[in-house]
Amino acid sequence: MAPKHKSTDEEEVLSETSGITEQPEAPEGFKVSERFQASLTRFAFAHWRSSNQKSKAHGKTTTTRRRPRNQDHAKESDSLVPSSSGVMDLRTRKRSMSALEESPNQSVGRLEPGSPSKKQKRGYAEPSTYAHLRELRDHLRSGLEVVFCGINPGQTSAEKGHHFAGPTNHFWSCLHESGFTIRLLRPQEDFILPEQFSIGMMNLVDRPTAEVSQSELSKAEQIAGVPALLVKIATHRPKIVCFVGLGIADIVKSKVMPAGKGRKMKAAIGIQPYKLQYQDEQACPKETLFYAVSSTSGRVVTYQKKDKVNQFKALKSVLETLRNNNFDTSPLHALQLNDLQ
Repeated sequence: MAPKHKSTDEEEVLSETSGITEQPEAPEGFKVSERFQASLTRFAFAHWRSSNQKSKAHGKTTTTRRRPRNQDHAKESDSLVPSSSGVMDLRTRKRSMSALEESPNQSVGRLEPGSPSKKQKRGYAEPSTYAHLRELRDHLRSGLEVVFCGINPGQTSAEKGHHFAGPTNHFWSCLHESGFTIRLLRPQEDFILPEQFSIGMMNLVDRPTAEVSQSELSKAEQIAGVPALLVKIATHRPKIVCFVGLGIADIVKSKVMPAGKGRKMKAAIGIQPYKLQYQDEQACPKETLFYAVSSTSGRVVTYQKKDKVNQFKALKSVLETLRNNNFDTSPLHALQLNDLQ
């Protein structure tokens, strides 16, 4: 009798289920009877055909269900036929462990100290480093209302020859928006400040360094500049000296304040706790006060521009109070120039 030809549907079913009937090789020393393997094959085929017929009846396509990712591995070890996914999991784990053993010191997502993406902090720079840059001249005269004093000229300011000339520096806009000047001045106009607006300009240290780089100056170098700074102040006697940046305010305070009177405390924005007194009775003014605002550099983002403008406005308010002789300076520690030299 001639063998019956299988229908097209049965051939498709057999071809599609060929992957199901194939079983992974049993581990060495483990024997499975042919009868048991045949029963597993018939069970898998019958289950697939039943599911497929139900899906076709409802107009759905069959999808192969995947094994749960977090299946208990203890169940796999108890089964008679080892799972192929379990074998793959073991292989994946071995590869991961070997990779960790090969590079135990590697840290994922962390920059090494020498990485080019990590910005390096500037350190002390010898004077010869910026010897090609020129020093800025002070803009002073006697009896000014306020003198703004920076720590030292930045590289851009030294190259252009004018104070606060960096393109992102907020000094000139703060000066105008707070009411110190009637219009927005350019850095190239810094020399007109004393005559037209009773404002002076100077620095604690003359030599230039890179922008926002107080670290390129040694602390000894900065402290050594304080006596010369006070001599300039005593010579021109402004009403207020305003430090632009709390770094310079800290340096001056550590030099002029006596021990035990908050000398080690960080300087704060506003009136400083000391004043420079003049001994001659005919002196006018008889004393110079000290004030501090935050750095006006655009790279210093601790304070936003509107905050810096408000600091300048507060300084202007103190000046107006001094004009009316309504500011009590008696709590401030009095400095004598002779005692500081």
